[in-house]
Amino acid sequence: MAFDYDLRRIKTKDQLLTYIGLEEYFFDKALDFSITEYEARMAEYSNETEVGSLYLPLFWKHEIPKRNPKRGKRVVWEANSHINNTLKGLARRLTLFFGTVIPDFPHPQNCGYVRGRNIRENAQFHVGARYLLKADIEDYFPSISFERISNFFENLGVNAVIARQISNFLCIDEKLPLGLPTSPIIANAISHLMDFDLSSLAETHGAVYSRYADDLTFSSNDTLPSEDDISKVVEHHGFVLAADKTRHSKRGQNHYVTGLSVSESDAPHAPRKMKRSLRQELHFSKKYGLDDHLDHLGLQDQFERQSYINHLDGRVKYIGFHEPHLASKIVPLWQDILGKSGEAPSFKPKNQHRMPFQFYVDETEFTLDGVNYLALGMSASQHQDHLNDTTKNLWENYLANPWSDGDRDQIFAKGMHFTDTTEDLRRAYLSALQPLPFNGYIVFGKLTLDYQETYLTLLNFILRRRLMAAESQAAYFHFEQTSKVSKDALIKTVDAVWKELRHENNRRPDYVITEIVDKKYFGIAVPDFMLAVFRRYLTANPSEKDYRRRANMFEMLRDKVRLIVNADTGEEFGRRNPLVNPDIENL
Repeated sequence: MAFDYDLRRIKTKDQLLTYIGLEEYFFDKALDFSITEYEARMAEYSNETEVGSLYLPLFWKHEIPKRNPKRGKRVVWEANSHINNTLKGLARRLTLFFGTVIPDFPHPQNCGYVRGRNIRENAQFHVGARYLLKADIEDYFPSISFERISNFFENLGVNAVIARQISNFLCIDEKLPLGLPTSPIIANAISHLMDFDLSSLAETHGAVYSRYADDLTFSSNDTLPSEDDISKVVEHHGFVLAADKTRHSKRGQNHYVTGLSVSESDAPHAPRKMKRSLRQELHFSKKYGLDDHLDHLGLQDQFERQSYINHLDGRVKYIGFHEPHLASKIVPLWQDILGKSGEAPSFKPKNQHRMPFQFYVDETEFTLDGVNYLALGMSASQHQDHLNDTTKNLWENYLANPWSDGDRDQIFAKGMHFTDTTEDLRRAYLSALQPLPFNGYIVFGKLTLDYQETYLTLLNFILRRRLMAAESQAAYFHFEQTSKVSKDALIKTVDAVWKELRHENNRRPDYVITEIVDKKYFGIAVPDFMLAVFRRYLTANPSEKDYRRRANMFEMLRDKVRLIVNADTGEEFGRRNPLVNPDIENL
């Protein structure tokens, strides 16, 4: 079932805010963001604790040294959690929009930031080729200006005022910033025609072209396009090749594409030097123990030792992914080394000055294909008062309206509870939730005879990652009361996971508090509605009159529900792997 994210229909700022899913306050604040003011304010503070308590910008600037120090530093921008999540949802909607209005988007030879494509897919185009030519686009993202983005949207038929407003929202300092979730989508769309022209240039030489972000690669067993011809095409589309970064190679030399060797004709491979180094490190770690190996490397500081363990773990996963035949050997070996040493990959908490997180948890039961399931819904926010106020105001306004339908006495007694509300109130509340600062998580699995055991099993599926992500002053858990699960069991479960993270010195909040609440608490309304639209969507079928409404309601919250987990299979659903009801989506 297709949903219409046609940006060309948007004519007003209010309509744009609904499309983006953001409140006007945050939208205007993003548009008014000033680098000059940001840098002046940051210079006032001596440490990140002061910054977190006195100044909370919407965007944080990071400067990362480039491989070649002479080329300076790469500026990467990080949005705060609410804006970042909003941008992720907007990226999904823009991708659908571009796919509708731009023929053959994304280009088949474009592998960067495209779902289902990665560096391996990019390298695969060039395996076994005799000759390679690699070039980089200079300052790829920042070279795409606000004016260029705005004109691009206008050329697609977007209203001129809306084009400028959304382009302003997508830019920092009137440039497309590296680091924000929407930047790759915009860059890919603007580079789409360039991909066609570079692919055509390659074909005239019997060569193959591919692109991964700013990395351009051409391969051939015969001739390759000249650097001058490539540069002309790139400049025609508003970009410039990076000086002194074009490289030629032939089979037998360092033949790499996006970090993978393409010298062999079967598949891309991790670099031999990396594999040889890892085998050596695993050998010594197995023979002498991981602690002795780290001592031998001269790593005495605990932070350095943990960083190196994380580094080794990353190399094992990287090589295991790209060399499946090696994964069966090195992954179990590494896990055995970690087990015997008592170590594990972890990341020391460093943001515990941040505002506390509030978690609200509710549950629901449903039947699918004759099987009974239990699902938990969890909302997470650092702005819970705002969510509560919005819920309360909507509830009070509905009750005060003499023309409201439904059982108002029941709604008054139960609060904002999906089952007791009317379709009009449900729709109004879901519309109100879209721009609010929270994330949602759902986990479901088959309901066993032991309800409490099933509930706690589901909770454990998502609890560790949620506590790691809630790295802050504190995390407050509010569980909707149920006679089937004891308060002591919930407290012990939350505390056990938090203590495990503390023992590992891993990311976590400074402390946790757990309490039981009833549905009169306005915070419970968020996971209650999340679970209701999830349940109704998953169990809907076209024979029901309201199946379209069910699908629409779920779509309204799709970008707020960051993760859905099937605990029985371990499968995870999100933006890259969306949950679908095939009976509806295939209509």
